[in-house]
Amino acid sequence: MSTLSTFSAILCLLALTACSYQNERSLNIPEGLASHTLKEFAKQANVEIVFNTPSVTDIRTNAVTGKMVPQAALELMLSGTSLIYGRDPETGAYAVTSIQIPNSAAEMGSVLGKN
Repeated sequence: MSTLSTFSAILCLLALTACSYQNERSLNIPEGLASHTLKEFAKQANVEIVFNTPSVTDIRTNAVTGKMVPQAALELMLSGTSLIYGRDPETGAYAVTSIQIPNSAAEMGSVLGKN
């Protein structure tokens, strides 16, 4: 391999490495109630997040500490909970909701904000 080819390969490798780390954030989010930790996640990860407060009430998320991309952090936070997330490809915003199904019509009204 010529010197120029080697140099080009090294530049490509450095560029790919830089791209993979550019979205990493330093996060320090303690475990706690999702209604609080999701807001802290959005702040620290510098991302938009939406969730319906009643759907996350009383659900605790895992602590996330370290340098990582927001999606990996959110996966760790929600692991083992009844919460799932999706991401809008156009805006990049995350949406979090519960996979729990209400047991009664009264609970359904609460989830829909009809008390």
